[in-house]
Amino acid sequence: SLDSEGLALIGEFFLDKLEGENIEAVGGMTIGADPIVGAILTLANKRNIKLDGFLVRKQPKGHGTRSQIEGPLKEGSRVVVIEDVTTTGGSTYKVIEVLKPLKCEIVKVITLVDRQQGAIENFKKWGYKYEFIFTKDELGL
Repeated sequence: SLDSEGLALIGEFFLDKLEGENIEAVGGMTIGADPIVGAILTLANKRNIKLDGFLVRKQPKGHGTRSQIEGPLKEGSRVVVIEDVTTTGGSTYKVIEVLKPLKCEIVKVITLVDRQQGAIENFKKWGYKYEFIFTKDELGL
């Protein structure tokens, strides 16, 4: 995700999975989601799709607003949480927990690579729609 050609492709993969979802924002845990959110927003603009982005810090800032969420995320927004690589889904679930006070509707979770170590089962148990672009096995990892 830190290669220009690779990131452009990743952004296209994600944006294609967002088509028709009527969402208002995309985001995820910093630092894995940072470049992907940027790519999605850039490509969405080129397709005339209005989207906001947000990033969730592992801990609230120790100064200023002391916020754990960066970006123009509005209360009650329909959002998709994105991740670069997902193992069990635990860090993504932490993002969802941070969003709960804002009453955001989690439309789905999308990851670039599912490591096939429990995320599918966990998101089903937690009640969230989960999609991936690739599995670890498909990439030969």
